[in-house]
Amino acid sequence: MATPNYMLRRTRKALEAHLKHLEHTVRRDNSLLKNEAFTFGGPHENSAWESAIQEEKLIDHQIAFAHTRLVNSIIIEDLHINTDTTGLGCIVTVRDQNSNEFRYVLVGPFEGGSRTASGLLVSIDAPLGHMLSGRRVGDEVTENFGALRTLLVTKVDLYVDDRPDDQLLGTSSTK
Repeated sequence: MATPNYMLRRTRKALEAHLKHLEHTVRRDNSLLKNEAFTFGGPHENSAWESAIQEEKLIDHQIAFAHTRLVNSIIIEDLHINTDTTGLGCIVTVRDQNSNEFRYVLVGPFEGGSRTASGLLVSIDAPLGHMLSGRRVGDEVTENFGALRTLLVTKVDLYVDDRPDDQLLGTSSTK
């Protein structure tokens, strides 16, 4: 059985659009370049032809990779997530020792690094995501990414999406 690819609904939509672009626009444009390169003397000792062939292989690899991710995708928002503990699809609110508050959305391995209205997307496979997974409100974690600091988990919410009202469901928190 293939490994599931957990992703946000918005990521799936973006990946579908990217795949369509690769299959229809990028592949067609490269085919035109390959045909043009062929007019320079065919495939033998023709750097333009070789370059187009290499590009075609790269495009095919990108299409296969995107297709595999889509076929095995599981939409995080569709999971029945319990917010008693932190995990995939949760928004984790933490407070450091200086009372600074941070919000992290725990997501699949290919999504970390960007920001939404709900918070910074952190892959569950990243060190911070791994540290925050399986925690409960009131738990403390110590992280050392540049400076040692202790984070207190103050709230766990279910990630819904970035609607204008940033709607949160299934909230559990402590003050």
